[in-house]
Amino acid sequence: MIPIQKKLLIAVLCSLLGWLFLTMSNICNKLIIHDVSIWVILLFQNVICLILTVPLVTLKRCSLKTKKWGLHLFRDLLGVSIFFFVFTALKSIPLVDASLLQNTAPLWIPFIIFAWLGIRIRRNLWWGTIMGFVGVVLILKPGTEALSIGALYALAAGLGTAFSFVVTARLSHTEPAERTLFYYFLFGTLVSLPMAFVEFSMPSIQNLIYLIGVGVFVYLGVFLMTYSLQHAKASVLGPIAYSSVIFSGIFDYLIWNHIPDLLTFLGVAIVVAGSLLSIHFEHRYQKLINESVLKR
Repeated sequence: MIPIQKKLLIAVLCSLLGWLFLTMSNICNKLIIHDVSIWVILLFQNVICLILTVPLVTLKRCSLKTKKWGLHLFRDLLGVSIFFFVFTALKSIPLVDASLLQNTAPLWIPFIIFAWLGIRIRRNLWWGTIMGFVGVVLILKPGTEALSIGALYALAAGLGTAFSFVVTARLSHTEPAERTLFYYFLFGTLVSLPMAFVEFSMPSIQNLIYLIGVGVFVYLGVFLMTYSLQHAKASVLGPIAYSSVIFSGIFDYLIWNHIPDLLTFLGVAIVVAGSLLSIHFEHRYQKLINESVLKR
């Protein structure tokens, strides 16, 4: 196997493992969400991730000095909000629905780039975007009793994730991943600490194990995602995000015996197809730009 193929294989495997760990974190969260405060879960998650990030920062001798405080704070606020929305969503909707609606981020990104950076949405991207939102409507089922506040929280998490992708991409030009992660987990710890202190009650041994699992799995997921992006382009790894929907569906059935209805199955398929189509067109566009630059 040539080095490029080997690097790509490693990146794909790391990305798959990363999404599996993030799914397992959501499972631990869903198992305790009715017994433990969301703020306590967030505190445990961020403290554990911060503790695990410090050795990485030290080993790589990563400086914590930055001139991008505004972007860091915005990205960190988004991160805390995303997890808060996901945790709230998991109180009332199945794991697979929460995972899918959070992964609508590729559908939102073109609108955010247009509103924030003034870059217009290219015509061919509309097909994937429209397909994606048709799928979302099928999953949400507006006008029926199936429409829940939990689904709207999960959709808000998807919008927040899209903003986070755009901000993180801007930070990556000057900020190493270790610095970004350190400030994110530090901010999350400081924000969740006061509310967690007010709502804290001693968890059972079983819930304590799940709380530790939330933090460890989030850290492993984020670490493997960061590592995979060092060996392959985001446009290549982007579609692998939908493996989390498959993982969530499997665990939803094994743990909670939940099987999505036909409309939800159809909605999932359409959202995934629409997002993959958007990623495909974006990849083609970037390839054309690179080729035109090389010809000059």
